[in-house]
Amino acid sequence: MKTALLSPLEERQNYAPKYNIHDPVKIQVPKQYLTSPKQLTLEVTTFDSNNQPYVDPKKYKINIDYFPANNAYKIISLDYNSKFIYTDTGTLASSCQNGWSTTTTHLILTPRLVFKGEPKKLLYPIYITTELYDVTLNPSDKLIGHINEKLTYPDKIIFSEHSKKIAEISPTSAHYALDEECRINDSGHGTLKANITIGNRSSYLKKEFHWDGQIGGYF
Repeated sequence: MKTALLSPLEERQNYAPKYNIHDPVKIQVPKQYLTSPKQLTLEVTTFDSNNQPYVDPKKYKINIDYFPANNAYKIISLDYNSKFIYTDTGTLASSCQNGWSTTTTHLILTPRLVFKGEPKKLLYPIYITTELYDVTLNPSDKLIGHINEKLTYPDKIIFSEHSKKIAEISPTSAHYALDEECRINDSGHGTLKANITIGNRSSYLKKEFHWDGQIGGYF
């Protein structure tokens, strides 16, 4: 059994005001004991003024577990940006292809995730993949583009103690376009989903959205 001394002898008379017995002694558990599920035993020994054990040590069982993935919305938010891209050059456009343009354009939604806390305090990584599904294209009597009804984004987001607070997946290839060969009059709706894995548990966040060929995605 692995043991560690978490706190040296703590003298209560050092707690202001003198002989303060109301404020608790704070014990810092080393990070390495908190990074995976386990049960810790905390043993506390109280000493008298002669530095002799006052009573028998007390033992406390502490269950350590991963943050529940179904509460991920409390620490992570899901959003997106829209990009119109000229298919031939990969450069940004201002909208989908209009009636007099001959340059093919595609529309991409770029997932954006924000960690609400301080990443440096994370005890273990959080893995996130993103996808679009149930994407629709409204009927029209004009030329229309070609939608991807479902797609999975190529990159995985990892929030860890070394990561930034904000992560965005921003492909440019038409392969990851919501609407390929998009036209300015195109419109529809869809769902953006973030699949979240924390330890051995999984959950998801999702956002439903509308979109069109002039402004991209919107709520």
